[in-house]
Amino acid sequence: GLTVGPGVTLGTGSNQALAARGGTATDLTVTGTNGNVAKAINVFYPEDYGAVGDRVTNDRAAIQAAIDAASSGTTGGIVQLSKMYALSGTGVLVHHANIEIRGISSGSYWGPSVSCGFIITSPSFAAITVNEPVAGGSYATGGFVARDFSIVGADGTYKTKGNTGIKFARASGGGGVALDCPLIQRVNCQWIATGLQVDRCDSPQIRDCRICDDGEGITLNSSFNATISGCIIWDHTAIGIYCYNVSSIAITNNSIGSSQWGVSTTLSNNVAITANNFTQNSATGTKLGGVRVDGNANISSNVFYGSLGSNDWTYGCVYVAGYSPNEGVNIIGNRMQSTAVGIRFDGGAQKCVSLGNTIVATTYPHVAGNSAKLYSLGNITMGTGSDLFSGGGAFTPMSGQRTLVSGTLVSGTAAIPHQYMTSKVQVQPTTSGTLANAGVLSVTVSGTTATVRSSNAADTSTFSLFIEQ
Repeated sequence: GLTVGPGVTLGTGSNQALAARGGTATDLTVTGTNGNVAKAINVFYPEDYGAVGDRVTNDRAAIQAAIDAASSGTTGGIVQLSKMYALSGTGVLVHHANIEIRGISSGSYWGPSVSCGFIITSPSFAAITVNEPVAGGSYATGGFVARDFSIVGADGTYKTKGNTGIKFARASGGGGVALDCPLIQRVNCQWIATGLQVDRCDSPQIRDCRICDDGEGITLNSSFNATISGCIIWDHTAIGIYCYNVSSIAITNNSIGSSQWGVSTTLSNNVAITANNFTQNSATGTKLGGVRVDGNANISSNVFYGSLGSNDWTYGCVYVAGYSPNEGVNIIGNRMQSTAVGIRFDGGAQKCVSLGNTIVATTYPHVAGNSAKLYSLGNITMGTGSDLFSGGGAFTPMSGQRTLVSGTLVSGTAAIPHQYMTSKVQVQPTTSGTLANAGVLSVTVSGTTATVRSSNAADTSTFSLFIEQ
């Protein structure tokens, strides 16, 4: 190929300018003066189309012109951002395959650049809309990439002004082709109503993004084979990740903090939520829970922590909702702490498993209402309340269950009801301190109730005991 050193100019960077000089568009590389940046001829710069990049001047028309220039050929192209460009009134549209909007890498393995991208300076539009048709019905069918830049509202009030960072549009008129394999990597979204909105996409990948201080983090609608990994999704007034009518999605290795739900799914199936860190990160808001599932899912190896020891999340670290028949929700190997409820099964939940979880809850580790065929195996549960399954839930205990319950003696006696108690249950009493009247505890089991007695009938001490099966 042809290499041109510093100080040599070959037009404005367009293919046409190079062709006029007898060059070949696919072979040209220009070595920049910094010695480590190569500019390929299919890279388009907003400044060549009049962009200012001063964070104030509306550069929408120039950015759109650069995108349109990249869309003019048959192979697509790269729009290279180097500054923060203001967008006002409306955003930019991508309607051609194989378009990449690229910023400058921050040098961190995940960290998006905050030195280039877009500033939204008016309400109610998406900064970038992908797959929006133009005259003649042209659609982007695949290959869109966004990486290494930021999209931010002008100030913190913009997270309530209806803006979106990147939106994959549902085709109007009921037609259109689903967008294949879009990639969003190391993009920072802050102070906007919705960070990323993904509609009708096949195999979208969202990696290593930072989506913070927004109304809602990521929404997926009617998409499948999606991956969300390595992201920080933090401080949202609504939901961190919301999935509606999606199938085969993996949500892995993210740090998620939200005022309502960390992840919420509706009418969605084959959802894997694995190795994430969930935190209730706000002192205000409705504080519903960590993960809400409506459909089938595998929820494993996550850490849930109710914020600041405030013991919120009254719906549970994991809430299996009952809006549609939920069969096959497996909750395996998670740690749940500082929460009002560990796992809650609502009506319609059935054939679900709670396996090998550690649950430290302030009221009930498990709650099951109007549910059937629920199975528990090998959990360690602790809380101020018993591990009760209320509301008519039919929960089947299995071997290996170990639960810590607490109570207070009244005139030397206390009764502890527990769903797990069968003839095989072994109860091991322990005290949470020296008994006030030096009584000795004994425990008897009958049916589903353990009766704790002190040898001193006047004893009013508190106690804790392990129930093992």
